[in-house]
Amino acid sequence: MSVNSQAKAQIPVFYGIHLNAKVASFSPSAGKPAILAAELRATDLPLRWVEPRPVGTEDLERVHQAAYVKGILEGTLANGFGTRDLAVAASLLHTNGAMLDAARAARPDLPAAALVSGFHHAGWSNNHGFCTMNTPLPTRRMCAD
Repeated sequence: MSVNSQAKAQIPVFYGIHLNAKVASFSPSAGKPAILAAELRATDLPLRWVEPRPVGTEDLERVHQAAYVKGILEGTLANGFGTRDLAVAASLLHTNGAMLDAARAARPDLPAAALVSGFHHAGWSNNHGFCTMNTPLPTRRMCAD
């Protein structure tokens, strides 16, 4: 892609209101997508806003214990913020979907963005460091399929 055509290309940005959750926590992570989206909308960057598609619970179960996924989504287990807040649970399928959509949309000549945190601290059946689910791992596995 030439420099001129690259300047005209719109970078897909995967964002939607479902990526956010209001949660009482020291960490602002659950609300960061909205903050960044507002900042980006105020620029003249060539962006194309795309509503992400949520992943399914079966996608999360590829890299997390099924009982852990169920407990988090039903609010019977504490999430990475230490709460059982169903707003956080509801955002998880969407944040993982945004990461997957952006990974699939990215090309060598045009990046893509998902306005989510990395969620890289979560393990097989546990959360850590405000991360409830591990987003990079299922994204990597689903892109390889």
